[in-house]
Amino acid sequence: MTATAARPRELARLVSLSQDFVSPRGTVEALDADLALAQPAGWPHSIAQVLAHVVFWQERAIKAAVTGQATGTRHAAEGWPPVTREEWPHLTRRFLTACADIEGLAGTADLEHVTAGGHSIGHLLASNAQHTAHHMGQIVLMRRLLGAWPPGGGMDW
Repeated sequence: MTATAARPRELARLVSLSQDFVSPRGTVEALDADLALAQPAGWPHSIAQVLAHVVFWQERAIKAAVTGQATGTRHAAEGWPPVTREEWPHLTRRFLTACADIEGLAGTADLEHVTAGGHSIGHLLASNAQHTAHHMGQIVLMRRLLGAWPPGGGMDW
């Protein structure tokens, strides 16, 4: 099934905060700033930097879905904003808000509507869900390397 043919309920489940494995919420909740800003040996980014990248693209996908306007960047580096210790709590709230907003859009938006960027809203939301899942996997692995997985003694998958 293509993203544009996905039924709203199925797409909403795809982008939701609850899955059959540790949710995106569970992946980042309860991380303190020191751990989030730590950069595992051999990794190019910290958990905070990866999450900021995810939020950067989530917020652009939401804007594109709501306004119909494309929201790309000229350079990849624009999608990797810096994060300070003080910004970490706000960043996690932005992430959770964006996840909820995307889930809401998946259940209410006209998924077949094509935006100015040439993609349907369904495609934008499914693509963003795939992007988020990719980076949540990276965060899980970084947490393992930092000795902070599984969260709270919970599920290990």
